[in-house]
Amino acid sequence: MIHSRDMMKLLVKEVAQAKGYKNAKALADDMGMSYGVLYPLWDNRVQRVDLATLERLCKHLQVQPGMLIIWLDEDELKGEAAPKGEPVKQAGRQGRQARPRGPKSHARKAAPKAATV
Repeated sequence: MIHSRDMMKLLVKEVAQAKGYKNAKALADDMGMSYGVLYPLWDNRVQRVDLATLERLCKHLQVQPGMLIIWLDEDELKGEAAPKGEPVKQAGRQGRQARPRGPKSHARKAAPKAATV
């Protein structure tokens, strides 16, 4: 099964490097943005992108949002075809798999009653 997160790829790193930024820290410092917020975007390890953050990135890098996000189809994910636009390098290590989440029980167990005589 392919997760929707796997079908979208952020190109923040590639675009920023083309604009002369060597790393996420340099971009974060130049933008006045927290490194902790920017690095997951740089490394394509996010499930959601805040529109205000995307807008800041686009304005700073002087690009349209479509230059920072691409959609990959199943063949491209399997490596059978090159994506349209910038070539995507295969990562050396795979991202961690999402854990299945179900309802959590937060009820406390009742303490055992003391025996009465």
